[in-house]
Amino acid sequence: MDKFEVNPANFVPPVPGNALEILNALDASVKAAEEYLSDVDESAAQGNWRAMLNGKEIMSSHAP
Repeated sequence: MDKFEVNPANFVPPVPGNALEILNALDASVKAAEEYLSDVDESAAQGNWRAMLNGKEIMSSHAP
């Protein structure tokens, strides 16, 4: 993905009830990130990307 829409309306943060729920959410997030990154090749990881907010670029990263 070369761009990501960061519109806050697309994200509903979880409201943990206790420390165990926080740790479980962290574990799930780490696992999801590891699974995603295992499919990303080097050129994609070093590629250009843009963060967008309501269709406007707010941040970008360009490979050296």
